[in-house]
Amino acid sequence: MVDFITENHWENFLPEQLQRDLLSVPKDKLHHIPNASLTFDSKDSTSRSSEWNLQTTDLNLFLSAVRCHSLPSLGVLTPVSEILEAYGAEDVATFPIKGIMSEKKSHEVEIFSRVISRLAKGCDVDWIIDLGSGKGYLSTSLALQHGLNVIGIDSCPTNTSSASLRKSKLQKRWKNTKKPEQDRQTESQVNKSEQTASFISSNSKQDIVGTYIAVTAFVSNESNLLQIVKDSIDKEEKSLDNHFLEAHKCNQYCKSHLTEAVATESKTPTDSSLSCISKALDIPTTVSLENNDSESLFSTLGGKHNVYKETDSIYTNSTTPLVNHHFALRTDDNASFKVFVNTGTSNRKQSSFPVDDSEIALVGLHTCGNLASNSLHLYLSHPKVTFLCNVGCCYHLVEEEFLNNPFSKEVVNKDTMSPGTSLSKYSTKERSIDTPMHPSHIPNPNAGFPLCKILIEEKFSLGRNCRMLSCQPAERFCQRNLNSTMALYWRSLLQILLLERIGSKSDIPIVGRIASKCHDFPSYARAAFKKMPVNIEISDGELKDYNKKYLNHIEKIERFFLLRASLAPVIEGLMLLDRLAFLSEQGLGSAYLVQLFDPVTSPRCHAVIAIRKKL
Repeated sequence: MVDFITENHWENFLPEQLQRDLLSVPKDKLHHIPNASLTFDSKDSTSRSSEWNLQTTDLNLFLSAVRCHSLPSLGVLTPVSEILEAYGAEDVATFPIKGIMSEKKSHEVEIFSRVISRLAKGCDVDWIIDLGSGKGYLSTSLALQHGLNVIGIDSCPTNTSSASLRKSKLQKRWKNTKKPEQDRQTESQVNKSEQTASFISSNSKQDIVGTYIAVTAFVSNESNLLQIVKDSIDKEEKSLDNHFLEAHKCNQYCKSHLTEAVATESKTPTDSSLSCISKALDIPTTVSLENNDSESLFSTLGGKHNVYKETDSIYTNSTTPLVNHHFALRTDDNASFKVFVNTGTSNRKQSSFPVDDSEIALVGLHTCGNLASNSLHLYLSHPKVTFLCNVGCCYHLVEEEFLNNPFSKEVVNKDTMSPGTSLSKYSTKERSIDTPMHPSHIPNPNAGFPLCKILIEEKFSLGRNCRMLSCQPAERFCQRNLNSTMALYWRSLLQILLLERIGSKSDIPIVGRIASKCHDFPSYARAAFKKMPVNIEISDGELKDYNKKYLNHIEKIERFFLLRASLAPVIEGLMLLDRLAFLSEQGLGSAYLVQLFDPVTSPRCHAVIAIRKKL
């Protein structure tokens, strides 16, 4: 759209009939164009064929072709309920984390984490690897709400450190959110004995808190996922050993006295033992276990030490500084209490399985660029990865196999390349990025498109403009969210000015999103000039003259942009189908394409799910 005026996109890219039809659409109907839901009567159309042809098409035929090539019309989407029914465990209600994430992020994390949780428990997965974990919202949700062990990997150290801090804040907030609801559920019971039993039964599974480890690493096709899990756990344990050395000594002291106290015939702690324990845990000495009455212990420890239960176990976390007591009390067949104490972080679920025997799940919520395709390769190359669930985004950052990267320092001349040679063969150093855009500041020598055989045989390529277009939120535009028209017009107008003043298009830098802070073209141009490496002298009067001269292009820009946006789901669908076909070609299990999110709330709403066959 930057070159809409300079390269005359309206005349060069649209046939005359399509131009007339677009200008005839009433203003209040424009929002139906992006999702191809507009029905338009082209009375003066010269096309009488139902077969689509770019040179003779009218608006109706164009939008009809778009609808036919959408993912729902192609019949390639699988309802996620069918996948969960076949492979997932039963759904378990969880306490929501409210008021922390945006509406969009909350929508995504709630749905995605529930799908991952059910698949992980249904497939007996031990560790979840969250690629491109970012701020750690998904990883934290999987650990806190669903009790899963998660390793969140992100290439940005800032994201990793902030995710760790955010995890601690979320833990506190989550506990505070949970406790009133638990109290309300407990108080709603009538009978005391039923009260305790129901409390343990209804909350046991959802109260277990998994491990969340944040890791900074760049993941490529060659990464060893199992080694990442091992190294992450070892590093975490060493950190805990140093941090909780004093806590361990205190726990050992508590263990000996508490075990002695509750393992007696009378099941009642001695005054001296209980006094020592109470002093260490900072709880009153009035707790009685007589007659297997654990309610007083639940209520006392639950108030000060956040009691959590796993099946017939209760995990407590002392709030005393330095001393993080990890208790588990369980009732045996003889109704006597056994107690053991472990060191650990908070009320973290302990991993009791050898890492080499771990089953792993590979997930990613909006993995940028090539990270989505890398996830597919990692899933295929690691037999221990039981299932994959990936929602991709940032298609404009994907490296194409048969297309030059225009942001590379070294441009490869494809005419001199031998037949069949792909650009992914060139080294990282040769393709270092001159104008970095996150996350492509880390050059990736692996191609992310195409992946499937048929497109590779065709040496198929999309181009960056197509991939940029695929990121457009077509369904959002249908909600009358059309506030970008003036920004598009100002940027295309600025392009005219810059070409006249600077000359070469390659010398024009990226301006970025600055229109929201500007009220007219002169203010927009001034803001853009501040990002320029050269000084451009021009008066406000001259800028206003530019604006006046090209005002007749505004309506065309708006309608061209909306028609163009209708192709976004088609292009995105092509990239997703390429990934689905690639997984299906491998024959290692089942592969699915599903819609998880509401496309208005979360435009990148489709996930690729793959389940490995059990040997």
